[in-house]
Amino acid sequence: MADSNVKPSSTMIRIYPSFTEIREDVNAKSPHQIYIPQDLFHNIIEGSLNLEGVDLKSMESVLRENNVEGKEIHVFRNKELRKVKMIRSRDSLVQDLETNRFYNVDRNQIEFSEIPEETGTEVTFIFDKEGPGVLSYLMSGISWKPRYAFNIEGDNNSFQGWADIRNDTMKEYSIDKTELFGGDVSIRQPRHYRAETMMLCAKSTRAYNSDVAVESEGEVAGLYMYSIKNAYSLSPRSTFSLPFAAPTIEMKRIARMRSYFNHTNSKGQSERVYKIKSSEFLPAGTVTVREDGRVVGQSSIGDLSADEFADLNVGSDPEISYQREVKTIVHNKDMSQYEVSVTIKNKKERKIAYEFNENFGGRFEIQAISDNVKIENDHVKTEGEMDSKQQTSLKFGVRFFYRN
Repeated sequence: MADSNVKPSSTMIRIYPSFTEIREDVNAKSPHQIYIPQDLFHNIIEGSLNLEGVDLKSMESVLRENNVEGKEIHVFRNKELRKVKMIRSRDSLVQDLETNRFYNVDRNQIEFSEIPEETGTEVTFIFDKEGPGVLSYLMSGISWKPRYAFNIEGDNNSFQGWADIRNDTMKEYSIDKTELFGGDVSIRQPRHYRAETMMLCAKSTRAYNSDVAVESEGEVAGLYMYSIKNAYSLSPRSTFSLPFAAPTIEMKRIARMRSYFNHTNSKGQSERVYKIKSSEFLPAGTVTVREDGRVVGQSSIGDLSADEFADLNVGSDPEISYQREVKTIVHNKDMSQYEVSVTIKNKKERKIAYEFNENFGGRFEIQAISDNVKIENDHVKTEGEMDSKQQTSLKFGVRFFYRN
């Protein structure tokens, strides 16, 4: 952020799931003025700009078209270069210094002897005593997103998290300390322009610091916090990535099949699911799964607590399938009763773990006919292991009630 009085001595950013807080240490003297380019000002969440640590009396924000009003410039007009004074930037009204007459010019006629500032907002803070302060504001345009690489080699696996810190603004930030938060923080959403969400690879001019690392700080007020205590620069339109988590993962492969009750026969394929349990909290993100070095799919996790299970669904598997046969026992205006037989087949050359669920809606009553059927709230479930080229079956009954 441009500052007409003093530069920040230190900059900290706190990046939450849906917004970022910028905190700049300054030695402030009243009146303390800052100039914010318009594209950056549009990203600041309304009402969040503040100068902390001083006894603030007032704050005024004024839109400035640029810094050339009242200054002498040159315009190319009637095939000659003329010296003029910029009277009003909004419509490029100028005063000819030779004739003293006023006229409007096109922007492409103007020539500058120095680079003008961008259109922006000038903010003035008035307070009693000078001293250290913190300029703070909330903004969109800077974000972070976790992503994970899950690599499986036989019975062994490794799970590596990456923190992608993304700057969608046109400003370069020199950052001394960073805090990354996982969890849910609700704020009033900004009315301002939202930065484009294009992924660009920006070439940075910063000196790369190999000591920059993400450290886990644990839970803070219901949020999980990570910190970067080393300085680095965040280039405009760039993504800066750092490893941030490498938990121990318990994993089980499951062929999962889901069905929703209907009174006709049906069949379906299984889903390839990796059921995982992490040794530490993991914020929500995308997981890329590899087996033996090959990508087998992508999935996602929500915020995952330590020792909590999550399912990574990476696609279907036609070699593990089910077939339902439905027999109608009773059907009238008050009630319907059905008997459902399900056959699950494993066509693979290896043993598999499987899980089958069937869900129901409305007013119903379930009866387990075969011993391997579990009744859980609004669905029936069976699970187990099946040898190569084998099949298994289950049977249950269900009654639906249509009147109170």
